[in-house]
Amino acid sequence: MSSASVYTDEQGRTLDEAESADDFPEFPVPIPETQRTAPPGDATYSTKKAALEQVLLENDRLPATIIRPGAIYGRGDRMAREWHFVKRALDRRPYLVLANRGVGHFHTTASENIGKLVRLVAASPRTDAYNCGDPDPPELLEIARTIGGVMGHAPTEILLATAARRRGQCRSRFSWTWPRPSAS
Repeated sequence: MSSASVYTDEQGRTLDEAESADDFPEFPVPIPETQRTAPPGDATYSTKKAALEQVLLENDRLPATIIRPGAIYGRGDRMAREWHFVKRALDRRPYLVLANRGVGHFHTTASENIGKLVRLVAASPRTDAYNCGDPDPPELLEIARTIGGVMGHAPTEILLATAARRRGQCRSRFSWTWPRPSAS
């Protein structure tokens, strides 16, 4: 199991190194498995994953299939990316403030979809890398509204026109508020 974080754009930017909207990578949608990856090394999460991938893909003795999911969620999820919205609904906060009009789009991956892909590749072992993501990932505003609807909470939405300029500014706990899509 690797991560879509291994990918870099034409300027060499990765998902885990972005400090502001200007640093966020620009990827084709969808990202092909042939997209450039980070140079292998010990510097960041992305370079460490790329190093591990390289070792596995270059091993001729044993087939190694690498799966690159995006934001994983499902049973046993420890990231709780949606907690930002759940907490606001529980507290009955009257406003929801989102940067970039809430159009952030980060490719989600259900753990169930990962399991299906693992079963498919296990049936025919090979050495290769595959992206894994949900077929139609929601945008940030859709996630917020869905959670609000399930929890019976409809706050006033304040959708700012611009993206956050630095970490923590008008952002929820996850990357879905970035101005450019990130899709696997």
